[in-house]
Amino acid sequence: MPGRRPNFVFFIPDQLRADAIGAFGNPYVQTPHLDALAARGTRFDNAYVQHPVCSPSRASFLTGWYPHTAGHRTLTHLIGPDEPNLLRSLKEGGYRVVWPGLRGDTFAPGVTELSVDEHGFGVLPTVMPTLPRIDSWPGGEESARLYYRGREDTDDTRIDSDEATIRTALQWLENPPDQPWALFVPLIAPHCPFGIEDPWFSLHDRDLMPAPVPAADDPDREPAYMRAIRERFGIEGTSPAMWREITATYYGMISRMDDQLGRVMAAVDAAGPREETVTLFFADHGEYLGDHGLVEKWPSAMHSCITRDPLVISGGGLPGGQHTDAMVELLDIVPTVLELAGLEATHRHFGRSLLPVIDDPEAEHREYAFTEGGFSSEEEPRFEYGGFPYDLKSALQHENPELVGRAVAVRDKQWCYVWRLYEEPELYHRPTDPGERANLAGRGEHAAVEARMQQALLRWLADTSDVIPAEPHPRYPRVDLPVPGGQPRQDGTVERASEHLDRVFAHLRSTCGAPAAPDRVTGARPRRPPTAPRSLDAAHNPAGEGLRGPARPVEESMNAVIPVPATTVASAGEPLADGSWHIRSDTELRPEADTLRELLAPHLGSRLLPPGSTPKGYVLRLTSSQAPLAHGRPAVGVPPAGEDQPVDESYEVHVGADGITCRAHTATGAFRAGVTAAQLLITRDELQPQRLCDAPHFAWRGLMLDPARTFLDCSELRRLIDLAALYKLNVVHLHLTDNEGWRLQIPALPGLTPPAADDAERTYYTLAEYRDLQAYAARRHITVVPEIDLPGHCATLRAAVPGLPDAPAPEGLAGRYPYVPPLDLTDDRTREVVAVVLADVCAATDGPFVHIGGDEAFGATEQSLAASVRELLALVGRFGKRPLAWQEASRAGVEPGDVLQHWVDVEMMDLPSTPGELADRPELLAAGHTLERIHALKRFFGPSDHDVERILTGDGRVLLSPQSHLYLDRPYAAEVTPADCPPEQAGLGFPNYRPGSTRCAASWNPLGHAIPEDRIAGVEVTLFAERMRGIDDITTLLLPRLAPVAEAAWTGAAPDWPQHRERLARHEVWWRERGLAYFPDSEIPWH
Repeated sequence: MPGRRPNFVFFIPDQLRADAIGAFGNPYVQTPHLDALAARGTRFDNAYVQHPVCSPSRASFLTGWYPHTAGHRTLTHLIGPDEPNLLRSLKEGGYRVVWPGLRGDTFAPGVTELSVDEHGFGVLPTVMPTLPRIDSWPGGEESARLYYRGREDTDDTRIDSDEATIRTALQWLENPPDQPWALFVPLIAPHCPFGIEDPWFSLHDRDLMPAPVPAADDPDREPAYMRAIRERFGIEGTSPAMWREITATYYGMISRMDDQLGRVMAAVDAAGPREETVTLFFADHGEYLGDHGLVEKWPSAMHSCITRDPLVISGGGLPGGQHTDAMVELLDIVPTVLELAGLEATHRHFGRSLLPVIDDPEAEHREYAFTEGGFSSEEEPRFEYGGFPYDLKSALQHENPELVGRAVAVRDKQWCYVWRLYEEPELYHRPTDPGERANLAGRGEHAAVEARMQQALLRWLADTSDVIPAEPHPRYPRVDLPVPGGQPRQDGTVERASEHLDRVFAHLRSTCGAPAAPDRVTGARPRRPPTAPRSLDAAHNPAGEGLRGPARPVEESMNAVIPVPATTVASAGEPLADGSWHIRSDTELRPEADTLRELLAPHLGSRLLPPGSTPKGYVLRLTSSQAPLAHGRPAVGVPPAGEDQPVDESYEVHVGADGITCRAHTATGAFRAGVTAAQLLITRDELQPQRLCDAPHFAWRGLMLDPARTFLDCSELRRLIDLAALYKLNVVHLHLTDNEGWRLQIPALPGLTPPAADDAERTYYTLAEYRDLQAYAARRHITVVPEIDLPGHCATLRAAVPGLPDAPAPEGLAGRYPYVPPLDLTDDRTREVVAVVLADVCAATDGPFVHIGGDEAFGATEQSLAASVRELLALVGRFGKRPLAWQEASRAGVEPGDVLQHWVDVEMMDLPSTPGELADRPELLAAGHTLERIHALKRFFGPSDHDVERILTGDGRVLLSPQSHLYLDRPYAAEVTPADCPPEQAGLGFPNYRPGSTRCAASWNPLGHAIPEDRIAGVEVTLFAERMRGIDDITTLLLPRLAPVAEAAWTGAAPDWPQHRERLARHEVWWRERGLAYFPDSEIPWH
């Protein structure tokens, strides 16, 4: 190797079979660039992945761990912040690590920032990967079940995700840094669906395509999932011609990927001598492609077409023009790259460097290669739920979890042995049965082979079952429990366990010179401890600055703050006793201190001392600081208050002997710190000395309320604004108009808000009240966004202004929609009326955004909807505000920076299609739904499947409000409803929505929508109020489910449910003290 450390290129296609490459012996496929790369390097003919599915395989080859070692066995259990990975090791070792494009199936939130220096699209895609609806597949459902799309449209302006990734890589390679670098290029192709544009589609002669490996002669000797898939998918009768068609299309996708590889290799060569860069080419797993009568993959599939990998290592001065049949595992990449980079591994891994094999291709490397997959049946609740066309695959797994039972394949050069948890084992003789069709397990003549393989499997499991975590845990944590049999003290309290331990050690030291009490953290620190995202960075905390003693990890039980802070570190000292509190602040933070006093008053009562009073007490102080904060990173998304960049909301909170100090750079940050301090005071019996550091992930964190359907007076709205503030939300979106009511005064149209006998009976907000509500929210650093929902949802406007014409209806459906006809804003009179409304709303609104609705315009043609939405957007812009709309408004066109609210994430609103299906949905029948009404809904919602794609293609921003998790007007699930729950609580919610629990809300990951993070505007919880009777119903549906979603919006990740539910249980006390009704979800351990 040259003296300089080499650069690295990791080129990683998805779902690529090893035998679908020319260099690996395929005479049909055209892969000239990959063949040339292999000719210059080493081809590994016996390399195997460690899992047959994308994310677990990626986690394995980046950590050097097997999937079972740390539980990376699903699509959603990714590499975490406290786990090692190869890219992070390279970055910490001095490499510039670059990841062009976007694949969100590898790292948990925050880990990309720890592992990579540059990430994302420098060249934006014009289309993003989506699964088409059933009616958009060329051959309908039959083609969809084979994942076949065929020839895609040729469009020179079309840039898909892979092409954008390649162009970004090429752009970066034009000016690489002087330091060693690593370019990580993960692609999506040739993952199905099978579709590609010309010339790639027509590149391969269909008549020459190889036939797939037939199914086993004895189907009773193959795993049960294989027959189940063939039968459920209806693909048993697929013709040879169709399999050839699919194969040729798959090969075309590979040839396009090969061309992209060639472009990257040319750019690498142009950037510097080839000897300076090592290229590693490999995939995450393979593809059935008709073998055994199957297509795609399966989580417990162990066949070589799925698990054998096309690994090639070339360049960097390494030997070339060679191949090896040594048994290799993909996790061997970790030590190989670290050795080439001159770095030592700082964690235990199970890989073995491939450099001895590269130096001598005849050398032995491993005796066995292992692949694992599948689940235990008890893990069924964690299985994925896939939309069409993955719905049948998901259904099979959930209906019969044993079909996807845990499995391990053990391979050597002669044999493949597969052990299955719920089925008989398999044994294949590789030289004579490369397609693995003849299961020889159980035959006496092979008993010795089976015994040897079983012993190898047992040794492997014993050796790799786990690893010791890098960070030690406290051996003597503080224990917040009374001493057994302890006698009450004068103040009525009982001595706590940690107090007793401290007193015992103090006595021993004073009487016999005993050593000091043991440190609460024991064990040697790792040489290079991992730095978790959202944890205190030592660079910002030299020598524990600001702490009264040595910092140490704090137990989860020490606070119940929601959202969970990024960092909580214990400080030395005694817990704070119960006492009185002053609230003090720097002069410029006096408004925040006054507001904090208002929020704390219902909880501290007389213990909250008046301003300027002198009695002794603890001090809660808000102070400005320009010193670096541990988590002063910028938030992601659209600032709701109109700033060019998100406001700095980072803060630190110190609990010490004298009270609580809140430090921040801005008034907003100081207020968020004060809210954290408030939660500490009202959710804990005993306040421990500690330091908390935090900052939000998303800039927009909203709560949508619906006074249009259920009117809330101003005092009730203020209570809900306070609730939002106490969970660090910063937007309250008011749905002010709908068919059921119009809640904002428009002086020029008094018929919208009819007069009442007195203010107590009035069911709308005057403009003065609306301004006061905004000021109240602003003092809590919350922006109010009003919504005037048009052109649909317009019954009240129609009643106030008779004679407005209907929007043009779809052919044959005029007058047949069971909804109020939408407005037609191309009509001059209608446009004038709406202009009057929006002029008043915009003039009265302090914030920069006005929401125009744009949703559910049932009965309008797509052209009419688009024209009306364009008029609404133009009017709001003309009156000086920035428009916001629901996702359907994307059909009017999207301009860069437009913000649209995504809510339809359940296909066709999860509605039935046949009388039988409707009969199985009593909640829909009870709500008066008929098939005609449902078909009308489906006709409207059909285009919704592509709304997000339209937003991204137009360079818009997506405000996340997915109906599946963030529509909190859904009923609570029966399984979490206590038996003694009052019927008026148990039956709350909109009956069209499937019920959901608090745990369901807590399972939502805001980064799990295949939307680039930099295109997410933020997160907004919604609660429509069709079936509500008042504020108690509203808070019952919000609480406790609002808390976990607020945490996801603040942290950018789903809460850790076991810990979150414990913290959430402690919030009951302050809900009660504020008079807020809540639902007693039985999965939460209420105190």
